[in-house]
Amino acid sequence: MRFAYRQLYVQDVDQASQLQELRKADLDSRYCRGYDSPMQIQVPRRLDYALRILTELASHGEGKVVPSRTIAENQQIPFTYLQKIVNLLASRGLLQTFRGKDGGIALVAKPESLTVYDVIRVVEGEIPMNICVISPDDCPIYEQCGVSTVWEAAQEMLIRFLSSVTVKDLVERRFTLPQPSS
Repeated sequence: MRFAYRQLYVQDVDQASQLQELRKADLDSRYCRGYDSPMQIQVPRRLDYALRILTELASHGEGKVVPSRTIAENQQIPFTYLQKIVNLLASRGLLQTFRGKDGGIALVAKPESLTVYDVIRVVEGEIPMNICVISPDDCPIYEQCGVSTVWEAAQEMLIRFLSSVTVKDLVERRFTLPQPSS
């Protein structure tokens, strides 16, 4: 049986384990040398592109048809990937597409009422900080675990903030951070 480790292929589990330990040591040493933590909460590229597409369309004005290539160039999104995301957003009623010489994409949703959290739910689904937050019954220690409370609070604050920022706010680069509840 072969295991892949970066570009190397190894023949047995022992070699794979040794390589994983080397990788962990490499990450630990990079972290100690001042690099960013190897663990990151990262926004999926598809979500980032979707928000950039919506922001670009909103910046052109309500209902204005913008050529797909213009959006791809302005937002530096690969054209084929842009088409896939546009199809998803159009199928959910946020955009409308037009074919032909004067074709392109128009924003159907109101930028002042479309929130970042709305877009996240359309593109990615819900935001689970941890499995215990979305499915406590699947966690055998949920009732006595204090960590799940932290994830629940973090998720609540994140959702509250993302629900407060609209596409119009992104265009205007205007939004305020929510204050933690007491």
